Amino acid sequence: MDCIAYDLEDSVTPGKKAEARSNLREFLSRDRVPNIKEQAVRINSVDTGFALDDLTEVVRKDLLSLKIDQADK
Repeated sequence: MDCIAYDLEDSVTPGKKAEARSNLREFLSRDRVPNIKEQAVRINSVDTGFALDDLTEVVRKDLLSLKIDQADK
C-alpha cells in the first residue's frame, strides 16, 4: 500500500479534536505496518484555530506527508 491518510479535519467533530489527536499520536508512535510506504495526516485549516494543536501533536520524523485543507490561495 502506498499511503494511509489520517483525517483530523472533517471526520472529527470539534468536541473530539483533542481526543482524536491524542489517539493518532499514540497510534503513530507504534511500528508502522511493513507494507505501508507512507503515512499522511490531514490537519485542520489554519483559520479554525485547531491547526497548531494538530501539528504539535502529530508531527514526527517519519511522517512523510501533511495535508492542509482549505488554505487560502
